[in-house]
Amino acid sequence: MPWKESSVMEERLRFIARLLDGEGMSDVCRPSNRPHSGLPEVDCRFHDKDVLVTACGRVCMHRKKINISAVMAGQRLGIKQFDDGIWLVSFMHLAGELHAL
Repeated sequence: MPWKESSVMEERLRFIARLLDGEGMSDVCRPSNRPHSGLPEVDCRFHDKDVLVTACGRVCMHRKKINISAVMAGQRLGIKQFDDGIWLVSFMHLAGELHAL
């Protein structure tokens, strides 16, 4: 074979060893040549409204701050109220229930 075979774990160990030897992250990593245009806008036509998750991972509704996750910061969520205090929260094609306490 024209290339050397290695497992994913061997590649990871080599990567970590280079970092521990003092090489900078920019020396070890190379920029991807694949274009990245971000996520598409969320279309929540089956929801009551869409909300933006704040930088600290919260959604502000009806003067209440609801913790979602800091991982979702800056993302739009679709919400639909099913019952008093029960909301369907959707992100892209994922959905889950949010119960008010």
